[in-house]
Order: sequence, then structure tokens, then C-alpha cells
Amino acid sequence: MRTAIIVLVVVVVAFAAVLLLAHNGGIKVAGFNPPPTKSDGSVDEDALSHWKPPNVAAIIANLGSGLAPHATFSEKSPFTIDAGTSHHLTALPPRDDVDITKISISGGGLLITYACKHKDDTSCSQTVCLCTAGSALTSLAVSACSDDSQWHQSASTGVCTDKERQEGTIVLYPEGTDVVLTPLGAPVTVTLK
Repeated sequence: MRTAIIVLVVVVVAFAAVLLLAHNGGIKVAGFNPPPTKSDGSVDEDALSHWKPPNVAAIIANLGSGLAPHATFSEKSPFTIDAGTSHHLTALPPRDDVDITKISISGGGLLITYACKHKDDTSCSQTVCLCTAGSALTSLAVSACSDDSQWHQSASTGVCTDKERQEGTIVLYPEGTDVVLTPLGAPVTVTLK
């Protein structure tokens, strides 16, 4: 029992240290985007109107994905999705309160949408956009990526920049098991982890 308490304290302290370092710019944590600041450290009020607060679910999913149970899909990966089509993945119901799935791509871009509403009518829906640097993107599809707090380019950008990620994490709740994958241009190969 004493060992379990010590391990729990170490985990909590380590988590707090990671968040503190991320806030101070010492390390980068996926999903954590502090408000824009001026060179003197004060908040840049002009740039604040375009800033989106960090998605807490995404931060927790990225930091704790190694410890959380992973979602199980009936479909095996990798698989390719053709341009102009959508692919529906249905996960088995989560074994606990939530499951996590990591999705990575090679080639092209991908819009991942997960529709979900908790029993108290609050949203647990998520949008994640991924793309491979240099791949062509359609502006119509990319405009849907504005709901992803980690998406950095505008809908008018026709080519994926190296600021975008090729892997993202979705938290799956018992209230929703359907994940929709839509290419953002050319066909894309998807791997579930």
C-alpha cells in the first residue's frame, strides 16, 4: 500500500512538472497552446482574437495515451481511403469510461470527426485534422479543420505545411463509437494504433 501511494505521488508530481514546463515553453506538449504573448511576456491582446484555448481532452489524451485503454475496431489497419469518399470506423464500446485511439497517416491529409453527446447533453465531439507536409489539400475540406485547435493553416492554403501533424489522438466515450475519416485531397493511407 505504501508503495502504491509513493508511485501515485511521483506520477502526480511528474504530471504537474510537465504542465509547468509546457506552460513556460521548456517542452512542447501536443494540444497545449498558450495564449499569444508579446516580447515582454504580457498577453498580446491583438492576436488573442485568433487564439483558441487548448483542448483539455486532447492534452490528456496525448499525455496519457500510453496508459489508457486503446479502442478496438473490427477493421484492421493500415487501409487506404480514396479521395472524395468518407470512411466510417465503428469501435467496440469502451471497456472503461473511455478508450483512446491514435490515428496516423502517410500521404495526403485527413479530416477525422467524432460525434458524441454525454448524457447531460454536453458535447464530447472532436475534430482532428492531419496531413503530410507537401501534400495538396482542398480548401472546402480544410475549412472543416477550423474546429481542430492544433490546425495551423487557413482554408486557402493549398499545400500542407510542415507545421501540421501526421498523427492524432481521439478519446472515445460510451456515448459514441463512430469515427468518420475524410481525405482532404488525394487518397490517404491510415494506420490505427
